Amino acid sequence: MITNQKPFPLADAAFLATDSTFPDALAGAALAGARFAPIHLVRQDCVPLDVLEEIGRQHVRDVILVGGEPTLNSNVMNLYSC
Repeated sequence: MITNQKPFPLADAAFLATDSTFPDALAGAALAGARFAPIHLVRQDCVPLDVLEEIGRQHVRDVILVGGEPTLNSNVMNLYSC
């Protein structure tokens, strides 16, 4: 279940972070809040289909990855679906 639907009916940007690196997700949440943008938790190697659908529904133009390449690999950068 996506929890970003009510507070973010539309969004210019979305942040992606993994819950396996708590500091990255915590810092990303602050940045997302400052931009009034949703933050989605993803796996280190792909983006869940429901997150991709939500990004499309919100008409997101910019996807910001929180964490370096050891944390989120190129599949996430390319929005590869799980």
